[in-house]
Amino acid sequence: MSPDRRDREYRAGLDPGTELSSQQESSELVIEVPGHTPAQQLTPGARRLSLETPFEALDRASLERVCLAPLANELTLEALRRFVHRACYLLREGGEFSFVARDPDSFPSELWPGEVFVFDTAHAGKAERFRPLRHFVELLRLFPCRVWTPGALELDQEGTFLKWRATRSADPEPAEQAASSESDIAERYGETSNYRRFDRLEEPETADDLYYAAARLHPRPGERVLALGVNDARELEMFAPPVRDEIELWGIDHSPSAIAAARQRLPAHAQRMLEAGLAELPALGLPRFDVVLMLNVLQCTSVDRDRLLSDLKPLLASDARLLASIPNCHFGARDILRRPLLRDDPRHDRSLVHKDLRYLTRELYRSGFRTVESFGTYDAFLLARR
Repeated sequence: MSPDRRDREYRAGLDPGTELSSQQESSELVIEVPGHTPAQQLTPGARRLSLETPFEALDRASLERVCLAPLANELTLEALRRFVHRACYLLREGGEFSFVARDPDSFPSELWPGEVFVFDTAHAGKAERFRPLRHFVELLRLFPCRVWTPGALELDQEGTFLKWRATRSADPEPAEQAASSESDIAERYGETSNYRRFDRLEEPETADDLYYAAARLHPRPGERVLALGVNDARELEMFAPPVRDEIELWGIDHSPSAIAAARQRLPAHAQRMLEAGLAELPALGLPRFDVVLMLNVLQCTSVDRDRLLSDLKPLLASDARLLASIPNCHFGARDILRRPLLRDDPRHDRSLVHKDLRYLTRELYRSGFRTVESFGTYDAFLLARR
């Protein structure tokens, strides 16, 4: 399995000067931080290393668990990030890492994230940083791991504490499979693919972007809406009833199974769900459209985007609106993760998101669109109006 982006980044910054013993039998590693005492009772016999120690020579084969000794709130975000980063590096073959943090609800409500507060001022208590639940979730989701719901933990010191756990799989299941034949290419994003297991309208931030776009596109009764790469038409449900019942929905996709699912999902529009490749657009005898959707299709390696944009021009109504999206994420640990894949990933070229946005914005203006706005989190959206 090829190393992921964070492994490459980590190795690039390693100091190879220290070698660590690989003869220890324990499968658990405790990472300590100088000047900070352990927040919980540690496993007897566990290996112990400083957060400042290089890990290059550590034998990862027998390592199953990595835990942070001090309370996470005592550390800066940089130090906490370094722990998570190194834990993921060490557990490349699979395993669990954990840390303990004070329950965010224990802090005074007027604190801002990252602000320092001392709980036991009478006994020279240590300064702790307030971190809302969001901080821990967002930090862990930057890395290829599965985050588990934190559980309450009793410690010797007063207060309520949470134990955060995350696991890294040795064999992440790819969202997109390699295609070896023409039928495989057609079904790469079909109904049986891993890609379809991810529902964008069940992802809060992406769903919010799509509902915002639907309101801005504002299809009126009788208008035609074309979805290029429609797949199973799930994302057309961004147009809620009664709007969806009053417009004419069209969809094009080269996957037979996806089009079958689209026709089943939208029976009133089934005849306008067409099984065809996007390169066949000029030969389909399509009418003009008021709204066009191109959701995560322009970066597919099988799509000639220059040709597609050219073929699309004659199909646009004089006041057409267009919504295009480019993935600004990737899939891993059975979840959607921020940031695109590397430039050399064979599935998509998603590393140059900003360059693609600039290119598409320029092309949309050249195609007669008067305004182009951008927004989005996991997907970068462009909404254009003629």
